[in-house]
Amino acid sequence: MSLMPLTEKWKSIIEKIGIALSFFGLFSILQPVSMTLYRHGFQILCLGGIIYIVLGYIPTGASLKKGLGLTLAVLAVLAGFLALGILVAPILVG
Repeated sequence: MSLMPLTEKWKSIIEKIGIALSFFGLFSILQPVSMTLYRHGFQILCLGGIIYIVLGYIPTGASLKKGLGLTLAVLAVLAGFLALGILVAPILVG
């Protein structure tokens, strides 16, 4: 069984899920009722943002292999900038 390429319909659905997760994460951070929602809000916000960012780089009709390669490349760039920020922040502050 071969896997289908990413169609415009599925890409749109997954992007909307990423946006919804981002909004829910933001709501979780801003709401004053539940400490559990507050604790997990940032992770939910980040997950939604990463889904939306990664799908922006995957073209419609991409195979699974190409999609995974692009996903890993985008995540590597994000991790690189995070590591660079962690290394440079103490120099800039002090």
